[in-house]
Amino acid sequence: MIVFNKTYDKTNVDVANLEKTIAVLPFVNNNSNDENLYFCNGIMAGIRDHLAKIPEFSVVSRLSVEQYRNTSFPLKTIARELDVNYVIEGNVQRIGDRAIISAELIRVEDNKVLWSERYDKDVSEIFAVQTNVIQSITTNLETIISSYLKSELNTTPTQNTLAYDHYLKGEEYRFKANRPLQKTEDWLELLSKAKLSYELAIERDSLFAQAYVGLAQSIFEEKAPYALEENNLEDVLTFTNKALQINPNLSRAFVTRGGYYFETNKSDKAIKDYENALTLEPNNNYVLNSLWSLYTAEQNYTNALKTFKKIEKRVETKDDTLRVYKIYRFYYALLDDYKTEQFYLDKIAEIQSGFLNTQVWLYTRTQQHEKSIDHIKKYWPEYNQQKNAWLAAFNSFIPEKNKEALKHYRDWHDQVMAEGINSWLSRRTYHRYDQALIRDGQIEKGLDMVKKQIEVSDQLISVGRADEWIYYDLVGAYASLGQYDKVYESMDNFEELNGWTMWGGMVEMAKFDYQFDVLRNNPRFQEWIRRGEKQLELIQNQIRPYLPLMPPIKTD
Repeated sequence: MIVFNKTYDKTNVDVANLEKTIAVLPFVNNNSNDENLYFCNGIMAGIRDHLAKIPEFSVVSRLSVEQYRNTSFPLKTIARELDVNYVIEGNVQRIGDRAIISAELIRVEDNKVLWSERYDKDVSEIFAVQTNVIQSITTNLETIISSYLKSELNTTPTQNTLAYDHYLKGEEYRFKANRPLQKTEDWLELLSKAKLSYELAIERDSLFAQAYVGLAQSIFEEKAPYALEENNLEDVLTFTNKALQINPNLSRAFVTRGGYYFETNKSDKAIKDYENALTLEPNNNYVLNSLWSLYTAEQNYTNALKTFKKIEKRVETKDDTLRVYKIYRFYYALLDDYKTEQFYLDKIAEIQSGFLNTQVWLYTRTQQHEKSIDHIKKYWPEYNQQKNAWLAAFNSFIPEKNKEALKHYRDWHDQVMAEGINSWLSRRTYHRYDQALIRDGQIEKGLDMVKKQIEVSDQLISVGRADEWIYYDLVGAYASLGQYDKVYESMDNFEELNGWTMWGGMVEMAKFDYQFDVLRNNPRFQEWIRRGEKQLELIQNQIRPYLPLMPPIKTD
């Protein structure tokens, strides 16, 4: 098998020429309680974010280093697991308006402290401290800071220390909000606190650009999963525009606005914003990955593959490797090469433990529905909307488990009635629910659910947020009602959004998906499937020659 597998032999290595891979470990909070933990984390995250803007550096994400908070693992063990050569450690103590900050840069290979410093400063001088830390690290690692970053480091985001304090609280609340793994009320409460904190920061300083971006990101994360028209995302555009009006070189604002354009199907504008962000931060792998997704959605495989090569060139840490594995998985899914796809899923699972929707997707396409159910039960802790919708859907694929499916559909529906639709999956679960009800003889209630699915879908379409999955399910929904003109229109819309090739395996799934059973002998449906097969074959022929060009390593 030919696969990508980034490895390093660090024996007998010349430590002077080590790759500049860095992990900023969670700073220790030296206060006696957790009241000032947000401040400590904010200092750490600020240093990490600035370092990540330097092209020569590859910096591990905050999410990846969180697992080492309050652990006693040896530094070399942590560095090996994160695949980094340098580690930054620090601690923070806040006493009123004073902040005592210590930080050190360690070369892991020989455990040498290359730089360390202790600061005892007024909170108003925090930005100067961060600037000094960045300059000291780049000096010790013989790295040149770009003129853009120099300008950013020498620009104080706000002179108002209370505004900055509120901003750091907002950052901490937003970081902790994790919708898939939390009860809905807990997730919403965290985002609500984040929004309030950013708003308070803006009240204190109406020209605090980063606070506007944080507010926009919180709104996006809160509202993007919802379908209702009143939950549109226009505030995201308003606040990111405001941030860029204040600071035209704020890359984070371009990234956030690009996400808004991506979600609202304005691909050209999204690409422009992501490219602007990359001009400011050439090594922002998140943006490169978003660009790759956009080009792929547009079936611009030439640019998608060029972007992928840029991502691959920067593979240094395990975070980087994970991104590359995920893209390879997508390509092999598109090729219907299930064996190699599973290989990459296994490699992903070695780095990213827990629930993998791509693993469930492979199980779905290969009709291993029991495995999907087991995976969800094992790795999804909370019975929130998403978990109930997943379990209901995969039980529905097993006819003898229709009663179990109905139980999860009812739980899901109760949650939606109480919370509103708050997940991508919930947008399209009404139609699956109707199928289970009809199987159970509850015809009238089932038809009500079909109509509700169409209503939700129409709301998404009206605000420009419909995706290929919406139209895929509308084919089945309209077929249930016998509205064949709408069936054919939905087929066309699905193809216009490149639905057959966005996920890989869609053609095979449509062949066994029970929602299309009523259409099996319909000539237009059969032709739809044939067009899907031809389109997928064309795309496969485009990408297959490129795969050997990506750095292959033979494995057993």
